[in-house]
Amino acid sequence: PDKDCLRKLDPYLALIAERYGSRPQPAGTCLGVITREWAERLNVPADTLIGGGSFDAHAGAVGAGVAPRTLVKVVGTSTVDMLVEDAEKLEGKD
Repeated sequence: PDKDCLRKLDPYLALIAERYGSRPQPAGTCLGVITREWAERLNVPADTLIGGGSFDAHAGAVGAGVAPRTLVKVVGTSTVDMLVEDAEKLEGKD
């Protein structure tokens, strides 16, 4: 939701969106490079790439090869059945 909607729910939610909000990125997208401070703290190379987070079930489905007409059951923190389908085929079927 936009920041005005979040602000109406709780002003703190709008603040979080302003500080940390961004558009979702595809899996595997490099979001930046580690800062010098954290590279030194963690003893990792200064050019270490930073990737985005993901829910475990969604990442597991991608790793298992989820695709159109392929159902993947992910068992872990939760148990989830996942599949991919074209939005047009699902329209009006909710």
